Amino acid sequence: MFFFKSFLLATIAPFVLAAPAPGTFVRHEKRGLEPTQWTKRTIAPREAKIPLRFNLKHRNTHRGHDALMELADPTSSKFGNHWTSKEVEDFFVPHDDSFSSVVAWLRNSGVDISRIRTSRSRGLVTVNATVNEAEDILNTRYHTYEHLGTGALTVSCDEYSLHYTVRDHVEYITPTIHFPSAPKTKRSEAPRISRRGLPGSSLSSNHTLKDCSSTGLITPQCIKELYHIPNVTMPQAGDEIGVFETVSDGNAYSQNDLNLFFRKFYPQIPNGTHPTLQSVEGGSAPADPKNISLISGESNLDFELIYPIVYPQGVKLYQVADIPEGSEEVPLTGDIDLLLDSFDPSFCQYYNSSVDGEWPDPLSGGYQGNLMCGSYKAPNVLSVSYGIEEDIIPQSFLDRECTEFLKLGLQGTTVVFASGDAGVVPKGTQECLSGGRYNPSYPATCPYVLAVGGTLLDNNTQTEVAAYQKPYTSGGGFSNAYAQPSYQKAAVSSYLNSHQPPNGPDPARYNASGRAVPDVSALSQNIAISYAGKFEVSGGTSAAAPIVASMITLVNEKRLAAGKKPVGFVNPVFYQNPWMFNDITSGRNLDCSNQTAFTASKGWDPVTGLGSPNFPKMLEIFMKLP
Repeated sequence: MFFFKSFLLATIAPFVLAAPAPGTFVRHEKRGLEPTQWTKRTIAPREAKIPLRFNLKHRNTHRGHDALMELADPTSSKFGNHWTSKEVEDFFVPHDDSFSSVVAWLRNSGVDISRIRTSRSRGLVTVNATVNEAEDILNTRYHTYEHLGTGALTVSCDEYSLHYTVRDHVEYITPTIHFPSAPKTKRSEAPRISRRGLPGSSLSSNHTLKDCSSTGLITPQCIKELYHIPNVTMPQAGDEIGVFETVSDGNAYSQNDLNLFFRKFYPQIPNGTHPTLQSVEGGSAPADPKNISLISGESNLDFELIYPIVYPQGVKLYQVADIPEGSEEVPLTGDIDLLLDSFDPSFCQYYNSSVDGEWPDPLSGGYQGNLMCGSYKAPNVLSVSYGIEEDIIPQSFLDRECTEFLKLGLQGTTVVFASGDAGVVPKGTQECLSGGRYNPSYPATCPYVLAVGGTLLDNNTQTEVAAYQKPYTSGGGFSNAYAQPSYQKAAVSSYLNSHQPPNGPDPARYNASGRAVPDVSALSQNIAISYAGKFEVSGGTSAAAPIVASMITLVNEKRLAAGKKPVGFVNPVFYQNPWMFNDITSGRNLDCSNQTAFTASKGWDPVTGLGSPNFPKMLEIFMKLP
């Protein structure tokens, strides 16, 4: 993301670098597989202008990891000592040397000082350059690529290099090996991004509701009974749960549907109850009741699950992106980045053309206002039910975005992500990597978020089993981008030691040393919802994530009332206290051939994680902590 403060860099003391000599360049990034939707055509036009953006490296990334692990460790004296947003920003700001070195290198490469611009906090340096200049600066060759679906053209290179004196100062540069957001398509044609949800099925409005055991229908009361969740008695100001929604899926929730749902399933909630809108980049809600096509059933699902658990605690809706942008196939991470911008002004400067939409929005009626740089304070709990293939985003940008979740953890925010609805791949049956290697869903694979899988209530045994409604199975597996964090190694090793072939899949198909998901799970099938004036049954891990996020919000409520701090990054506490979960030992998830990938078993497993929360036990653990 980017936020430029245009000014001349005349105050910079000139560094004297010798003109780059042969052998002084070091390869910085190289693209792996060629993109399936773009085809290489010709050498890029020599005088075409491209905006080179040099995204500088954060300071202290590894120290930031250590700091988060320390304040999230229940045995540490620093547990819960969360940082302020200013402390976080100052801790990670790039070195002055990084900024000065890159600017000096550009000047010695022939770029006039008047053409160099920087972001407000000097984390981004930009130069509008010709293709010829860019190739000289980056020791590369640009080609024109054509999008197979639309015929749109862009420029990209296979790899690029940096002068050895600046390579350690730069995270990544765009545009280089990355490709831009796909040109405008119908949402139904967007193959890469999927909201975590199952197709709704008809449910009569006069359906007689009994308890869970007699109907199999998961209502708010069923959820509260199963997990022993009490009613909220003392809502705390500032403890409103945050929910991420985007117009990439429909538009927004329907107030009429919320009213209908509350009247039927949870009449304790007054008519008209709604979340507080936190608009990001033109996001609006609720949907126009006169246009059913603008109603998001998935947004309805979030609020119809959250409110009965947390009410009368408030809910904040972070509705991201305007309707015109929502009509494009904009990658999930682009919308997530807009939200992160609104929490962290320093992230506003970082930009990746392969995931971030244009600003100002060039489409008719698009958002033309200011970028939302640090406009909102992050909530204590943030629930997100979206995901994308881990492999399609460059590692450099995955790392930058994952670090933002680390920053939120340092500030005391619990970030909750759905783990996915297609087993060991994000969606469908054709998303494995070469050789059939599993391809998990990001951002659930970031080690600084809580990944939530899905369960099903077995009507015969009245116990939870792993969710299964082909092709839906609980998302789980092992990251190919992130190493396994220390907080889960013991639990994961125990599973792997007892699930080698023939009791488990071929180890060559997954990265056993990678970040393992999910961490926990919750009910995700046969969920009662109201949509477009009708009652339906829905589900997916997009149901499980807000359930778990709501329970953590209730824990925070009790802690705040007792003068304690929010729980923040919960993963280390969860793995050190597995007895607070209902262990799920039956079920499986599927691979890209619709065959069994992993199975649920005693202890942690890559289908349901540690299990589903037992709220009284969870509360007991966290109330004992400082």
